[in-house]
Amino acid sequence: MSGGDRHHSQPHNAECIWFNPEHIVRTIAVGSKTKVELSNGHSIIVDSRLAFFNNRIHNANQLLQIAINRGNHPAPITFYLEPKTTHLLTKEKTGKYNFTYLEENHK
Repeated sequence: MSGGDRHHSQPHNAECIWFNPEHIVRTIAVGSKTKVELSNGHSIIVDSRLAFFNNRIHNANQLLQIAINRGNHPAPITFYLEPKTTHLLTKEKTGKYNFTYLEENHK
C-alpha cells in the first residue's frame, strides 16, 4: 500500500471517499491513480492505484454477498440508465473534489 492509499482509508480524513460498489461501472488505471466510472455517467479520478482500489471493491462485494446469503440484506435490484451527459469529477486546486457541480446542475 502506498502512502497515498493509506490516508484515504481513514473515514475522518477530508479526502476519504466512499463508493457504493453497485454503482461502479468500470475502473481504469490513469498512471498511479484510478478513474472510476459510475452508473450515473459521472467519473472521478482517485488518488489510489488500480490494483489497490479494485481489491477494496472486491472486499466490499464479498461482504455484500455474505450479508445477502445470511438474509440480513435484501437482494439488490439493479438497473442502468444511459446517461445523457457525462462530467468528470475532478480535484480542484484547493484539494477538494468538485461535487458542487452535481448540486448546481441537478436543481
